[in-house]
Amino acid sequence: GQFGFSQAGEYTLASFKSKADMYLENLGKKYGHPATIEDLENDYWRAVMNADEYLTVEYGNDLDTAACGSGFPTEAQDPKHGSHPFNFLQMPREEGSMLKFLEFDVKGITQPWMYVGMTFSTFCWHNEDNYLYSINYNHMGHPKIWYGVPGADAMKFEKVFEK
Repeated sequence: GQFGFSQAGEYTLASFKSKADMYLENLGKKYGHPATIEDLENDYWRAVMNADEYLTVEYGNDLDTAACGSGFPTEAQDPKHGSHPFNFLQMPREEGSMLKFLEFDVKGITQPWMYVGMTFSTFCWHNEDNYLYSINYNHMGHPKIWYGVPGADAMKFEKVFEK
């Protein structure tokens, strides 16, 4: 199989969503019915396990929310929701957060990153920055499937990939 990353085109969120929706619609034509989670998960794992098969998808990562927006309102835009403790822009500064003691923003930690993906997009298995917890919000689109490994099993998991 072939694996790698390359630069794709530039998109607005609307144009990327349109492309992602078309990709999923074309998969439905392959199946002869709208794609189900089971169809997609079976295809995904078949491609992962089969080195001779590969999928081409587009994915945008680490998009700077200071430049492109986060999907969450600022306090100036919406005082009620902009100051809500579950607003990702607000969360690092909430009472009880150790991140509130940082005197500057750290992208991806105190300032959220934005990610966009289409069906079969994959973000590599990893430990979070500084071993902190992660939080994600799916603003639009179809359900997202997460796979996680308990910290206690991290070494076992890494040994699988060493083989």
